[in-house]
Amino acid sequence: VVFRYGDDRAEVIEDYRRRRLSIRLGGSEPRVMLAMIDRALAGIHRSFPRIKFDRRRPCTCAVCADSADPTMYLVSELEDFARTGDRIQCRASRELMDPAALLADLWKPSAAIDANDGRVAGPAEVFVSYKRGGAGEALVDDIERRLGERGLIVRRDRNELRYRDSIQKFMRRLGGGKFVVVVLNEGYLKSKNCMFELTEVAGRPDFAEHVYPIVLSDAKIFDAFGRLGYVKYWEGKRAELDQAMREVGQENLQGIREELDLYEKVRNMIAGITDMLADMNTLTPTIHGDRDFAQLYEALDAARRRVS
Repeated sequence: VVFRYGDDRAEVIEDYRRRRLSIRLGGSEPRVMLAMIDRALAGIHRSFPRIKFDRRRPCTCAVCADSADPTMYLVSELEDFARTGDRIQCRASRELMDPAALLADLWKPSAAIDANDGRVAGPAEVFVSYKRGGAGEALVDDIERRLGERGLIVRRDRNELRYRDSIQKFMRRLGGGKFVVVVLNEGYLKSKNCMFELTEVAGRPDFAEHVYPIVLSDAKIFDAFGRLGYVKYWEGKRAELDQAMREVGQENLQGIREELDLYEKVRNMIAGITDMLADMNTLTPTIHGDRDFAQLYEALDAARRRVS
């Protein structure tokens, strides 16, 4: 199958007998295509928990360049050799190859080898927490496209969850992510699923180091009255469910009690969370869009370098 993205092209070729998929790339910036295909394949592999696979990169020495059966290096081995600064030998030519150079061809420069110490970082994984539908989802579509063009892997529920997958499992995974972009709007701040995600992130002691907020115009977090309104909302939701539970027998209420606990947790945390987010240097979609999300990307890239 052939994929095109702008001027770039990728051919994904199946060799059924050898149980192998080969990816051939062409164009001015083929690594963007590779990042997209790699992300899609990762999603397929996660759908089949028992599947075993490895990722290999062909050698680029003079002998292998013209060979139909070049030396294939495991990407994990290349990463290991790059970390230690050692060269890796081609089995065909016996030439010692630079693993960092071989890896740099796979990912965009900012996501491959750290120029300061040579460590392999790989493509950064960015989770996005947002409310489905409306302006928030359209914005996330744009974020996914723009960050993907820069070689970042964007994780969002729409792409990660499949039929009968656990929603809470993904939300907890998002909560533990190193980089979480939060798109805040009124609907988000009144959504139990969104607030579950946000409280998972906020429950970490280093919360502010991992969250990158984008605030839409209807999110009232920049003044005390607005934040108080959200406290009242969740206090009301908790009281409403608590009253409804008192009107029935208390046995066999699995799932309902947990939802009551979530409402209580959100009510107790939302003032502090929104106060902290309001105090951060948040940007609006207009500012981000006008600058091609450059500031968001630069902040993520700087953070990636600090933790890699």
